[in-house]
Amino acid sequence: TRNTGRQGGAILADELVSLSVRHTVLAQNAATQGGALRVKEGAQVELLGCTVADNKVVGEKVTGSAAYVGGTMTRTPSVAFVNCIVTERVKGPDLIHNQGPHPAKLSVRKSLLSESASALGGDNTFIADARFSGNEREPYALHFKSPAVGAADAKAYGDNAKDILGWD
Repeated sequence: TRNTGRQGGAILADELVSLSVRHTVLAQNAATQGGALRVKEGAQVELLGCTVADNKVVGEKVTGSAAYVGGTMTRTPSVAFVNCIVTERVKGPDLIHNQGPHPAKLSVRKSLLSESASALGGDNTFIADARFSGNEREPYALHFKSPAVGAADAKAYGDNAKDILGWD
């Protein structure tokens, strides 16, 4: 949270790295490419049960406030968002930018996306406001009326999984 960088404010995945990010909040980060996440040149990244929110890109004609992904002719990265919340409370550039002419293999499954990412689609993905509770101690905890509450696939987390507040 609150990191800055040129590529990927929180995470830069490059080359042949394989990265699994689980149950993590990537929030309020900034970069010129990928406010939270930059994935390139063959890297494989899976985000499971993550909240990616309120990140930004800085500069002119920039996109990818949550993630900026793309490869080369010989190395294609892959990125999967599974049971994630990917949102911005303030309308800005595209949340996830998949760079051509060699785009990444991008999949979004069972996730909540804000309106600026609606073109991504995905399996069992829905477009809505995440409705964070906004309390000072845990600003990214969900309001009990959030459409994301109870929407994730519990089987993806294994036995005895808890949410951000420690609830079943």
